[in-house]
Amino acid sequence: MDENFNKHFNLVKNLKLNCSKAAARTLYFQTINTHDDVVLELGSNEGVSSIFLAAALRDKNSKSKVYCVDSWKADDLTFKNFLSNVEIFNDYVVPLIGTPDEVYNKWPVCTKIGLVHFNYSRESYNIERAFNLWSALLPVGGVVIFDSVPSNSSSTKVASHLPKNFKVIFDVMFKRSNKWVAVKTDE
Repeated sequence: MDENFNKHFNLVKNLKLNCSKAAARTLYFQTINTHDDVVLELGSNEGVSSIFLAAALRDKNSKSKVYCVDSWKADDLTFKNFLSNVEIFNDYVVPLIGTPDEVYNKWPVCTKIGLVHFNYSRESYNIERAFNLWSALLPVGGVVIFDSVPSNSSSTKVASHLPKNFKVIFDVMFKRSNKWVAVKTDE
């Protein structure tokens, strides 16, 4: 799997996209080791992290998809860049235009979610609200990943005050990554 990961990381470097190797590795290997359910990314921007989520699904021969949620505009350059960047993973990526709240209100409740990546780096979005909505749809063993910890105070606040039924398995104090990972338990 390391060989596959390195191939994907080099692809991102060749696209001149910025992502630390530690952060990319966290996304990729958490997705590899997660339930074979839907992966949800809240805040996809130009698709850098989406590439690693989709690559992991493809590498484990999953039938699942990565649903990428962002408030793009259809004619927005950022959205066009997203589509171009994730093009080789089109079979695994589904862009959904809207805020996490808007998409949640239309989400089919019966759809199992195995991993949610909270990737909103903008302080203006209420990450705590998004966590409360979407984490309720995770099964026991489902994974949440928070981005930009500790630089984003909203992500840091939510990640450091998780409900008791979430167990932190990876935090930024121990690794050189800006990701914080927790698993939903049955407590």
